[in-house]
Amino acid sequence: MNTGKYDLISIDFDGTLLDSRKNISKVALDALKRAGEAGKIVITGTGRARNELKPYESILPLFRAAGTESGSYLLDLRAGEVIGAHFLPPSIVEAVRKVIPLEDMLPQVVTKGHSVINASDLPHMERYQMGLYRPLYESVTDRVESVDAYLSAHCTEIGKINLYHTTREASRRTAARLAGLDCILTEAEDTSLEVSPAGVDKGTGLLEIAAYYGIPRERTIAVGDAWNDIPMIRAAGLGIAVANANETVRAAADIVVPDNDHDGCVLAIDRYLLG
Repeated sequence: MNTGKYDLISIDFDGTLLDSRKNISKVALDALKRAGEAGKIVITGTGRARNELKPYESILPLFRAAGTESGSYLLDLRAGEVIGAHFLPPSIVEAVRKVIPLEDMLPQVVTKGHSVINASDLPHMERYQMGLYRPLYESVTDRVESVDAYLSAHCTEIGKINLYHTTREASRRTAARLAGLDCILTEAEDTSLEVSPAGVDKGTGLLEIAAYYGIPRERTIAVGDAWNDIPMIRAAGLGIAVANANETVRAAADIVVPDNDHDGCVLAIDRYLLG
């Protein structure tokens, strides 16, 4: 394999760059620095909103760009410019509003760099398998009295909706209710269902950012672990999964590297990006 032919790497945050305690190791930081010093473009392809990256603000200068909200909101971090923004049609937003009351779920709106939840849901995040994220949500989310009212008032500018359920079975019932609509439904986290604009995912985000910098697809690498990383892994010139990814994600990748607690991203950078 020719390992000297890649110019850009897109790295997922949760479950990939971040370890199981949501930290970034020193060796991973050093690898990111080496990539930048070698003239490579490092970006993150994440489901998070821009404001959900605030706990890692000190290391964001190591990234040239961010494909946030699973490809819906693309940012040139150094220039402070929006590369691309994609929103759900109001009809899809209305359909999601109708299914939210049918299951016990925590809805989250992710759009234009912000994350919005019901204030009343914050104390109950463990119920929806999201307890690990509670400190983050306490510090960065916009908390409103009614997400339903927020969706109604902002129906033309919603980048993504996350629906956190109590079980995977419940999330799949919601997916069945939304099936056939002009949107992308993706399983994420343990019990979450992501609703994204049709034709928009981490893969399209990667390619849009690469084109912005004049880099062809075949000169890109993507590293991820989750269902929503599969389009990015498949879109890249070289798709890499970390070993903690599930079997489907690993099967979609060209290469599997060590898990997120053993610096798989470092190997991806050193061996395949830097060669």
